[in-house]
Amino acid sequence: MDAVRPDGVASTRAPSLAPKSARDSAGDSAGGSARRRVCALALAVALAAVAAYLPALGNGYVDWDDDRYIVENWVARRLSWEGVRWALTTFHEGNWTPIAWLSHMVDGTLFGLEPRGRHATSVLLHAASAVLLFVALLRLTGDATPSALVAALFAVHPIHVESVAWLAERKNVLSALFAFATLAAYAGYAARPGAGRYALVLLLAALSLAAKPVLVALPLVLVLLDAWPLRRFSRRAVIEKAPLLALCGVASVLAFHAQRSAHAVVPLDAVPLAARFANAAVGLTRTIGNAAWPFSLSAFYPMPGTPEAPALTAVAVLAAAALLAATTVACARLARRAPHLAVGWLWFLATLAPVSGLVQIGSHAMADRFAYVPLVGLFIAAAWSVPGLRVWPPPRLVAVPAALVLVALGAATASRVGVWRDAESLWTSVLRAYPRSRIAHTNYGVWLARHDRVGEAVGHFREALDADPSNRAIRVAYGAALTDAGRAGEAISILQEALRLDPGDARANVRLARALDELGRTDAAEEAVNAALAAAPDDPEALLLSGKVLADQGRLAESLDRCTRALAARPGDPAILFGLGVAQAGLGRGAEAIATYERVLRLDPSHEGAHYNLGNALADGGRLDEAIAHYRAAIAAKPDHAEARYNLALALLRAGDRAGALAATEGALRARVEYPEAWYNLGVLRFDAGDAAKAAEAFREAARLRPTYVEAHANLAAACAAVGHEIEARAAAERARGLARAAGNEALARSLEERFALEGAAR
Repeated sequence: MDAVRPDGVASTRAPSLAPKSARDSAGDSAGGSARRRVCALALAVALAAVAAYLPALGNGYVDWDDDRYIVENWVARRLSWEGVRWALTTFHEGNWTPIAWLSHMVDGTLFGLEPRGRHATSVLLHAASAVLLFVALLRLTGDATPSALVAALFAVHPIHVESVAWLAERKNVLSALFAFATLAAYAGYAARPGAGRYALVLLLAALSLAAKPVLVALPLVLVLLDAWPLRRFSRRAVIEKAPLLALCGVASVLAFHAQRSAHAVVPLDAVPLAARFANAAVGLTRTIGNAAWPFSLSAFYPMPGTPEAPALTAVAVLAAAALLAATTVACARLARRAPHLAVGWLWFLATLAPVSGLVQIGSHAMADRFAYVPLVGLFIAAAWSVPGLRVWPPPRLVAVPAALVLVALGAATASRVGVWRDAESLWTSVLRAYPRSRIAHTNYGVWLARHDRVGEAVGHFREALDADPSNRAIRVAYGAALTDAGRAGEAISILQEALRLDPGDARANVRLARALDELGRTDAAEEAVNAALAAAPDDPEALLLSGKVLADQGRLAESLDRCTRALAARPGDPAILFGLGVAQAGLGRGAEAIATYERVLRLDPSHEGAHYNLGNALADGGRLDEAIAHYRAAIAAKPDHAEARYNLALALLRAGDRAGALAATEGALRARVEYPEAWYNLGVLRFDAGDAAKAAEAFREAARLRPTYVEAHANLAAACAAVGHEIEARAAAERARGLARAAGNEALARSLEERFALEGAAR
């Protein structure tokens, strides 16, 4: 029987990593043998996790948060002090998750945008979490085999695929990693209480909450562990959780504020309290069912009673509530004889309740990722209930079925990892389960449009709108996808319909402004983007687009201001920096523009616009070799970049490389045949090379494409004269003289009159 200290807290001996007890066989009584067994079990758990998730290394990104978290989020592309400050202060995408952001930044520094390395990181973090769970349970209970079984179930269960194979959900894996480390540290504190050990518990819990503020029930979990297996439950043991409770309170407030700032919190009038309790009860029982039979999982479970899923029946709700109540009563009655049942069950309820839908976030009814840590409670209840499992080696009658279950779960996990291979496999999987899923039809439509399958995309958008005709978000996504596909004219009417539903929708106004800008309607685009900024003054996308529209109108000082404000909202974004550089260059601040473009290229070495504009700025400054290198880089990034090829030709010509200039000019014309400046340049190069006939052809084409091109007409006159085409030469000279005089270039007009003895020349 445990002794009781004067403060009323039962003392407990810290269980060793290799406890000697009657549970162990005589052959394992030696400490060295037990340590080897523990190490072997930990290694087996880690290898099981890696083996189950190995197919994830072949996965890419999905267009469900991966784009906004990683692919398009330039501040999270590399580790920097600027990025650290951003991670600690941002509510980007409705979350405060600085540890997760830092993890993505480290990945970006190591792997760039290569998804294989990022997926490998997630798999290794999951394996480390499983090993830490094993260590924590072993330190808490002293039972190696049940602890290993719980950790192995955690490692290979298919319901966890969403957390591990979805890169945007890295935050969930990191939160669990630090939570399990917290449990291990708490075992040490419970054995020998002290300020330093408690501080370590607090630190690890804070890191877990900073990765994802989902485990706000962590203090309650520790109280449950005080009851079993630590047997130190008392009033003081509860009171000592106050600092942890305060920490979780702060995290909860931050999380709620972040979600509300992203308009993700669903109000009570949209989903009443009764509906929330009904959905929570059914969701809890469905999660238990998915844990027991994980072969009907989905990446998205729509809310019941919507066009996507039928409403819950009273029978289903009552049955779910009855099951939960009966299980709770049964665990309470068995608490003395089998305390692990009550602790495991309450662990499950306490950690899943905050994300069960009582506070409704988003449009899902439940999610597999929410079960990542809660299922550990059910695993604990099951593992410590298996007869003979606490003996080493466990009886074959126990070991063989357990091994078969783990192998089956691991195979199912490896198969389900393929669902997250790309957006197409993800959304087609959801549509098989929920054929009317609006989010699946919409996101799949976006993916199809981006891959030039616009006809198929339109069908999916129409399916989504048929399910919910008043949904603005679907129309906004539809319009944006059409704009991306080069069908901005069609996009405008769809976006205008979204704005009729809500004229103040900032995202719809931004998308409309972009479509209008694509069509060159800059005044209308400015009006739309100003409406977006009225609704969301600090929206970086709206500020950037406003900067572009203003730059197109020549209002460069205002453009610079918009880009500066956008950069403050989203530091390190190359697109914003590029807009800033354009404004700086236009205002004659060449040195600043060069520095800004160089910063863009440090973030995105393949940014063709930055290479091209930097080449222009360097050429203007006489730094021809550097300019030529950047023009070539722009062409490598975008082979049909006609302007880059043309300006490369000019730079090569200035550098004395006429052969290179000729090849670059011909390349510009292959990229864009109707390019009068390039035809003119080709004519100059051919004339200088002594081929006046071919020069005349080039000048003739330049003059045809731009009838007011005075230099083309003048040089055509010279080339025609050189090959003896006097009539055409005089006609071209007459045309050039008229254009020169209309432009106020009297010097050229008189030169043409003298050279070609034109009629009407001044005497």
